[in-house]
Amino acid sequence: WPVKDGTTARFMEIFYQYLQEGDAKDVALRKAKLQFIEQGEAPYFWAAYVVNGDTVPIPFHRQSWSSYWWAGLLLVGGMIYYFIKMRNP
Repeated sequence: WPVKDGTTARFMEIFYQYLQEGDAKDVALRKAKLQFIEQGEAPYFWAAYVVNGDTVPIPFHRQSWSSYWWAGLLLVGGMIYYFIKMRNP
């Protein structure tokens, strides 16, 4: 069943957006298909997509800024330690 690359790219963007919002895979696919129907997109080019297997939502972990602060602090601390050791062998 042929699918168009442009339509597929737009469809997958919407599908992954719903996954990132916490929807289960089958629910995200259904919502993406309904959105395409509302937009008047021809199902011929995207109806071939189905979910097989596990439909559990994918846990997306967002990186918090505190992790960057700790990494920066460790980096600066390491640099200070290195320069002190280089000065006083």
